[in-house]
Amino acid sequence: MKKYIFYAIFTASIIVNIVFFLSDGILYLRVRWNRHIENNYSEKCKDIKDFRDNIYKAGLDIVKNGESVVVPARVGLFTDNLEDNISLKKEDAASKYQWAEMNFLILYSLEYAIKSDDTESQKEIIDIFDKYIIDKDFTQIDQCVAGCVAIELYKLTKNKKYKEYADKEYNWLKQQNTTDFGIKYMDWPGNAVDGLGMHNPFLILYSKTFNKREAYLLAVEQVEKWNKYGIDKDTGLPAYFYRYKYPNVKMGNINWGRGNSWYVLGLCDIDINDYSVQTAENVRKFIQTTKELYNQNKCFHQYIGQVDKIDLSATLPIIYYLQKIGEIKLSDNDLLEYSIYMHNGLLYNSSGSQSQMNSGCPFSGPNRISQAFMLKLLIDR
Repeated sequence: MKKYIFYAIFTASIIVNIVFFLSDGILYLRVRWNRHIENNYSEKCKDIKDFRDNIYKAGLDIVKNGESVVVPARVGLFTDNLEDNISLKKEDAASKYQWAEMNFLILYSLEYAIKSDDTESQKEIIDIFDKYIIDKDFTQIDQCVAGCVAIELYKLTKNKKYKEYADKEYNWLKQQNTTDFGIKYMDWPGNAVDGLGMHNPFLILYSKTFNKREAYLLAVEQVEKWNKYGIDKDTGLPAYFYRYKYPNVKMGNINWGRGNSWYVLGLCDIDINDYSVQTAENVRKFIQTTKELYNQNKCFHQYIGQVDKIDLSATLPIIYYLQKIGEIKLSDNDLLEYSIYMHNGLLYNSSGSQSQMNSGCPFSGPNRISQAFMLKLLIDR
């Protein structure tokens, strides 16, 4: 009898240890591995073309394979980690192509495939769009960046189905616009800054491509409404979130790096003279604040203004914006400095998504948004 009890306890112990390894153990190993990589910088690239080609190839691999390359957002509950690590949460392949970060990477991979006459990769991107994206109904703002891809595919192929996709997205976005608060990012009790960096790039590109002034004005309106409720007037930095119900309390951190990078993507290609006086002043303060911080540190962190390790998911979109509007000028050597964070073509040192209102992500590693905007900066050389 004692023998059977021993075997039962021994077997149960093995099962419990396996379960805990599949939950917390795998998460721990992932985090430790990323930290090991990030603590061992690569040798700085000497040639800007080699750097660009490595970034492009690794980014294409993510696009073609549908790899999410998502850093864990938080220390999850035991059941959350278990479900993630052993794939109890079933996710169809198409869902990986609905997120804004992935579609920015697709967008700039397509841009470079066209620029470099890489017809094979152009065809592969077209196949991915046709298989996983074009027939999906619009249900979330993250999908908006796919509309930018559709517009570029229309320019490339002249196939009307891509324009029809863009038209459908534009009409859907207009339906999401509300009188008081603009386009909602999600069905939450308030608005999050992420949405600005997803729908505005599409609206502006749609306006330019199809001579639709009202789409541009809709983008301007979104920045105006965000500035009414969600901006720190002293620095011009955006809060992560503001609530709809009066009082419209700003929530989250104004210096969340990724939030600021979403904000700048919502500002790109809008003429500052098209804003109201107050919004234009806020945007100028934002530019002044971020430019000063960049000049001090040459990078941004998960919470900008802090002196900590670099967060490329905050840094690269912000410096892309500052260069685009002529506030900074990046040399080849400036960009090559970021190559020390590249391992096998993949950029590390990016934070995970903010998972809670007032706390950041404790983990870092690769991120599609960093890969996308490093590629874009290198394309624009």
